[in-house]
Amino acid sequence: MENDRWDDMLLDRVPDEEVEQLVKEAASQLSAGLKKYPSFHGTAVQAIERVLDDKADPQTLGRLLEALSSLLGADVARLLAWISLQDVEQRVAQVVERVDDATKAFVREVAGLFSAQIRQATQLGLSIPDDWSFVRYFALLDQITGQYRTRFDFRKYNGDQIILEMSPDSLLSLMGIMSAVAVAIGNRDVFTEQTVNDFKSAEADLQRMLNQPIPSTTVDVSSS
Repeated sequence: MENDRWDDMLLDRVPDEEVEQLVKEAASQLSAGLKKYPSFHGTAVQAIERVLDDKADPQTLGRLLEALSSLLGADVARLLAWISLQDVEQRVAQVVERVDDATKAFVREVAGLFSAQIRQATQLGLSIPDDWSFVRYFALLDQITGQYRTRFDFRKYNGDQIILEMSPDSLLSLMGIMSAVAVAIGNRDVFTEQTVNDFKSAEADLQRMLNQPIPSTTVDVSSS
């Protein structure tokens, strides 16, 4: 059950107060393990290096958690993945304030050496392979035709790339379809608070733009 909560934490689905408790318990386990077996510091670093030596794929996270769990425990393995996912310095500080100097050194070493690679492996392991991981987008005015067009360059977690180009009307139609699909999910809890807030802000900007008065094209032909 505890591992399930850690898996939820990696998906940012755990309340802040419970995050504090899970971090405290895992940090205590890590500290106790390194005190009992000081050699695990070097062994764990070597294990991480071995797993991350190959190019990350959707199975890398599982191999990493398995290697670290055998040494330090499943919750500690997930703690190290959680630290690397985002706000690394803040999360490191949240952990090291609770532990002894040797454990502080271990956490800082792992975060300093491997956080970027662990973050990539964790994102790949938790993601849908065909989901997008990065998008570059443009809104362009074609100087020849005088028409706007939009372009999206998507990078998927599996490494594939997709390019979409569409007119403004096509863009709004697609946004309407995607909103309908989101409504069909029917469960507010599956969306993170940050994602919801970002969407509401972007939607408000769009509404303001769409509600602007349309300039009149009527020609005044009345005589003075």
